[in-house]
Amino acid sequence: MVIDCPPQLGFLTMSALSASTGVLVTVHPQMLDLMSMSQFLRMTSDLLGVIRDAGANLRYEWLKFLPTRYKVGDAPRPR
Repeated sequence: MVIDCPPQLGFLTMSALSASTGVLVTVHPQMLDLMSMSQFLRMTSDLLGVIRDAGANLRYEWLKFLPTRYKVGDAPRPR
């Protein structure tokens, strides 16, 4: 089953992460999106640590990243 959650740390996302056996994170391969994803994953890790400390079993069989909206030749350009 795939549960597509919004990129926010609300009840739906945290419940889906608590019930999941694997996690697939989509990311746009652009610097701002990568930095945003990094910060989101750090905050998610902190919250999941609280849930784990409360007794939840949060073990994922896999965690993958899927680049989306990739264009060949879409590299940073010097100013």
